[in-house]
Amino acid sequence: MSNDLNYISVKDLMRLDFVVPSYQRGYRWGSTQVVQLIDDIYEEQNKKYYLQPLVVSNVTSSELKWNIIDGQQRLTTIFIIVGAFNYLISKNPVNIIHDSNLRMNLEYESRTSSDIFLSFLTDYRNLAELPMEVLNQERLWETFKRYKIEANVEKNLDFEYMLNAFCTSVNKLNELLGKNQMNNLIDLKQRMLNDCAFIWYPINATDNDKRNSEITQFSKINMGKIELTDAELIKAEILNPSRLNKGLERNKIKEKQFAISEVWYSIENELRKPDFWAFVPHENQYSINNHSRTRIDVLFEYLLLEKESELRRGVDRYIEELSSSFKYSLFTRVQQHPNNDKTWGKIVDIFEQLKELYESDGRTQIEDDKSTRRTGKETSIYNLLSFITLYQQKKGGKNSFFYLKSYETFYELLKKDRDERIPYIKNKIREMMYGEENIEEKIKSIRYGKGDELREVLLLYNLIILSKSTGIGNRYNFLEHNNIKRQWTREHIFPQKTRVSDATKLKVQKDLLSLLSNNLEISRRIVLKNNIILKYINYLHGKEKLSHSPLKLNNSGIINWTKDKEEIKSFLEQNHDENGYEKEYARKLLLIQKSIDLFSKIRILENNKRIRENQGDIIKHIASNIDIFKNIKTEEIVSLFENERENCIKVLKELLPNIQFADFIKGYIDKYMDGSLIILNSIVYEYEDGKEGPNLNEIFTKMYEVIIDNVESIDNIKICTHYHSLLKDILTRVNRSIEAEVSQFFKEEFNVLMSDNSIGNMALLDNIVNGSESVGNKPFNEKKQAIFRKMKSGEFIPLATILAFTDVNSIIRTTDEYWMYESRYAYADDIIQTIKDFLDIKKRSEG
Repeated sequence: MSNDLNYISVKDLMRLDFVVPSYQRGYRWGSTQVVQLIDDIYEEQNKKYYLQPLVVSNVTSSELKWNIIDGQQRLTTIFIIVGAFNYLISKNPVNIIHDSNLRMNLEYESRTSSDIFLSFLTDYRNLAELPMEVLNQERLWETFKRYKIEANVEKNLDFEYMLNAFCTSVNKLNELLGKNQMNNLIDLKQRMLNDCAFIWYPINATDNDKRNSEITQFSKINMGKIELTDAELIKAEILNPSRLNKGLERNKIKEKQFAISEVWYSIENELRKPDFWAFVPHENQYSINNHSRTRIDVLFEYLLLEKESELRRGVDRYIEELSSSFKYSLFTRVQQHPNNDKTWGKIVDIFEQLKELYESDGRTQIEDDKSTRRTGKETSIYNLLSFITLYQQKKGGKNSFFYLKSYETFYELLKKDRDERIPYIKNKIREMMYGEENIEEKIKSIRYGKGDELREVLLLYNLIILSKSTGIGNRYNFLEHNNIKRQWTREHIFPQKTRVSDATKLKVQKDLLSLLSNNLEISRRIVLKNNIILKYINYLHGKEKLSHSPLKLNNSGIINWTKDKEEIKSFLEQNHDENGYEKEYARKLLLIQKSIDLFSKIRILENNKRIRENQGDIIKHIASNIDIFKNIKTEEIVSLFENERENCIKVLKELLPNIQFADFIKGYIDKYMDGSLIILNSIVYEYEDGKEGPNLNEIFTKMYEVIIDNVESIDNIKICTHYHSLLKDILTRVNRSIEAEVSQFFKEEFNVLMSDNSIGNMALLDNIVNGSESVGNKPFNEKKQAIFRKMKSGEFIPLATILAFTDVNSIIRTTDEYWMYESRYAYADDIIQTIKDFLDIKKRSEG
C-alpha cells in the first residue's frame, strides 16, 4: 500500500468508473448514517471536508476504472445525495443543471440490476414527473418499473436501502435549506462536488492473482490490520499542494513538501526512542510494544489542547467531552484549523519544547572542549515532570485522554520564566499529592496497606535525592520503573517474617534482644526520653513530646517495671484499636519487656555453659541469679527429678535439717493418701487402689524450689558428689528451657511485636529483586548484601533504596546489621524533612 496520500474530489470521482467486487456485501446504509453524513457536510460549510479513505485497485492500466476495496457504502451514499440535490433543484423550472454531464458510474459485479437502479435514481430526468409532495419509496419504485418497462421486476435488498437513502436525503436537504432557497441549494451542491473529497488510497494487487490479492487486502482492512492513522491523513493534508502557500512555483512547492517530510520523519524517529517516548505524555504511557502506531499524533492532540486552553474552556471539560462523546477523529478535529503553515510550525515548536524539558536533567555537557554544567534551578525538571505524568495517569485510570492532564502541566510550565519553573512544579506536586493536608502528618500516618501512597512518597524521595547528585547519574529510569514485567512495591526493610540461619541463630537473637532491651535488665526501668523504640512510636503518631506515654505512671517520664507493674499489666491486657497509637505502643512495650527477660536468660545460658564445663562456681552462679532460676519451672526440670530421683533424695536428706520439706510432703499425705505410710528415704508411696495419687509435677517442682532456695546452705553441710552432679544437671536442663523459650519467642511473638508498616521501614523494590530467594524475608544484614549483588549484576535498584540498605542513618554502628529503631527514626525523619524542604515547607518543631 502506498504511503503517499492524495485527495480526489467528488466531482473528479464522477469522471471515473467503479466496480463493487462480488466479495463485498451490498449497499446497507440506513437513515441515521445518511442524515449524519449530510449534517457533517452542512456543518463544515466554507471548509474542506474529507470523507475518509477510498481504497481501490485499478482494473485497467488506463486508471479510469477501479475496483472498490473499501469505502463503497460512503461512495454510494454520496452519489445518492448528489442525485437528491439534482431532484430538488430540477423542481424549479428556472434552474438549469449545469453539470448534467457528470455521471455516476458504479457497477455491481454480482448484482447487475443494482447499478441500473442506482443510475435511474440519481438521474433527475427520470423523476421529472414525480412531485415532491408525493415522493416516497413506493412511488419511486413504481416509476422505476415503468423506466425498466418490466412490470414483474422484483426488489432486492440493495433497492430497499437505496430508495430509503434517496428519500431520506431529499427530506433532510429540504429541511436544512427550505423549499425556496434554491440558490443556497445550488451553492451547497457545488461545494460538495468541489470541496468534499475522499482520501485516494490505491493498492497494488498482485497481477498473478489479482482477485485473491484484493480479497486479502479487503479482509485485512475489515479486520483492522490495515489502519490509516490520523497522522498519515494529517500529513497528506499538510503536504497537499493546494493547501500550501499560494503563489509558490511548482519546484518551490516540491522543496517545501520535502522539507516538511524530512522534519516529520525526524520527529517521528525521535518519538520512537524508548526513553524519550516514556517521557512524552500519551495513552498507555510506558508500553513499548506497539511498533506500528505513528507517534506524532500525540503532538497534534497537544496542539488542540493548547487551543482549548486559549479559549479558557479548561482541560477537564475538554477531556470529559473527548471521553464521553468522541464524535470526530483527530484528523477531523485538526481540519478545523486550516492554516497548514501555522499548524505545522506549532507542531515543530511543541516537539522542540518537549526535547528541552526532556534534556533538563542536570547532566554535564561538553561544549568547545570545556566541561560545562547546566546549573541553576532546572536541573531536575525531567525527573519531576516524569513523576507528575506517572502520578496523574495512575489517577486517570482507564480514561484514554487523561494523559492530556499531564501535558497541561508541561504547557503551563513552558509559559513560565525559567526561574519560575521549579517553584511551579513544586507547587503542582504539593497540590497533587497533599492539597491542604499537613504533609508531615500525612506521611507519618501512611501504613503498608496504602500501597500506592507509600510508593508515591518513596518515589518522590528517590527523585529528590537523585536530583541532588552530580555528574550524569541523576536521571531516574522511569522506563525500567514502569516495566510491565516489574511490579514495584513498598518492601519492608526489616522483614515481616525474619528467617535466621541455624549457624548464626543464637548470635543474631542475642544481638537483637540486646539492642531492644538496651541494658534495661539491670535498672529495670525505662527513661522515656532516652528510649528510641517508644520515641519512634510517639514520633509516628505526632506526639509533641516524644517522651509521652499513655500509661499512668508513678514517676512521670519513667516506666518502672516494679512500681508500675499493675498499670503495665492492665495496659497490655486492654483491647486496643489494631492500627491505633495505644496498640502500637503496647506492642513495643511488650517487646521491650520480653527482650529484657529473654536477654537476661540468654546471658544465664551462656554462663551455665561455661560453669557446666567447670569454669566457675555453680553455687555462687545460681545464688546470684536466683530470681531467674526460680522462675524456670518447666517439663525439663520435672523430667530431671523423675530420672534422677535417687540423687535428688540424697541431696534432700542433706538439706532437710534446714528446711520444712517434711511439712510439704505431709500435706500431700493428708490430701491424697488419707494417712497412708510414706517412706521418705525412697519416696515410695503406698495407697489404696482407686485413690487419686500425688501430683508428681508439683512435688518435683517443689523439690527444685527447695534446692534452689537452699543452694548456699551446702556451706553448712558436708559437700557431696551427688549435690554437684545434680546442680550441673539442673544447669543443662535450664539451658534447654531457655533455648526453647527464646526459639518460641522468635518463632511466634517476635515478628508480631517487631511489626512496622510505617514509612520508616519501607523502601522501593520490585518483584524481580524482592521476589528472589536471596532477598525476600532474609534478615536485614543478609538482604542488603543480596541487593548489592543484584545491583552489580545489572538490576535496577533506586538510589534511596541503596542508601537505606547501607543504613547511612545509623549512628550506633552495632545496629547497622539489623535496621533497628534508631535507623528507622532517622530514615523516616529524613524522608519527611527532605520532602518538606523540597516543597518549601517550614520544619515543624518536635518538642
